[in-house]
Amino acid sequence: MKKKIVFLSILVLVISSVIAGILFEKKPPKVEREERLLYKKNTVIPSDVKKIRYQQQIKEKDIKLQKNRAVMVFVALWDSPPDKDLYWGQMYGMRTYFSKDKDWQLISTTRPGGKIQERILFYNKALDLYVDALAYHTDSIKTAITDFVNYAYAADHNALVIYVGHDGLMDFKIDVQPRKNKCDVMVFSCASDQYFSHYVDMTLSTYTYMAPEAYGVMAAIEAWAAGDDELTIRKETAKAYAKYQKISVSAAERTFVE
Repeated sequence: MKKKIVFLSILVLVISSVIAGILFEKKPPKVEREERLLYKKNTVIPSDVKKIRYQQQIKEKDIKLQKNRAVMVFVALWDSPPDKDLYWGQMYGMRTYFSKDKDWQLISTTRPGGKIQERILFYNKALDLYVDALAYHTDSIKTAITDFVNYAYAADHNALVIYVGHDGLMDFKIDVQPRKNKCDVMVFSCASDQYFSHYVDMTLSTYTYMAPEAYGVMAAIEAWAAGDDELTIRKETAKAYAKYQKISVSAAERTFVE
């Protein structure tokens, strides 16, 4: 009889413990919707011309988030609407050339209007890299270069910022106070080393007149994304430039500053 009472007492204690555990179980903290979105794989936060943020911080939670690497490209259209422009819609233009390459997926195309005629976003899965490109109206080249320089000043150290188009600094000055850029910068424009070096430190620049077409831009971006040094980036860009310009690699290399 005593054994039965002891057994029943133990059973009651066990059941009570289980019930208490269920009732007072500590639940995990609720995750806010914004945090779930930020943690979602490959989340893209659209970039802004005036301010770049590849890192966000939620101060209340002290959570630091590193976004996918991205390249921002400012293209000054030559003399046509985007669809027909030499640097955008034609065969070796930014939009058309990247669109035809199997490694680059077109994510979105928008037409903001005004000075920015078109905006495109590409993604390269193998490189886990986004390329965000803006096409500026041919009459807005000064704005394009000004936005490019200011964007480079605001960009983080892990970013790449590129200008493609006519070297407008041959013709005018921009109202920008020179500062030190932390990010990598490339300028595909005639004699860019001479005219742009006053404003930005460049990973890739040019000595001579050149064709700022997308095969060179793509080669440079892919070499940069692979972690190549400046010399290798120059060589890879020169190879692509030589192929499409039908010149020797050594001649193409002389286009770009060592």
